[in-house]
Amino acid sequence: MSVNFDDPVKHEVWQSLRALNNAWTKGNPGDLKNHFHKDMVAITATDRERLEGREACITSWNNFAKAQDSPLERTRTQNPDLRQYSGDHLLL
Repeated sequence: MSVNFDDPVKHEVWQSLRALNNAWTKGNPGDLKNHFHKDMVAITATDRERLEGREACITSWNNFAKAQDSPLERTRTQNPDLRQYSGDHLLL
């Protein structure tokens, strides 16, 4: 899906989100290291405990992708809407 935003900041955020999603949905979870902060924390629906740190999160995302019955590359985004709040806060 080709999406273009008139606002260059929104366009850059969208490109980053696409790269992040492509990393794990297309079987390259190691590429998430380019997007995940080394000290990130995540609460997921599939993990019993809070995930702490880049490596733990990459492992979890990779395990989730491997466990799917159908290829995740078939996922698609329709009509994305990025909204900017308070200067640099964006919501998809």
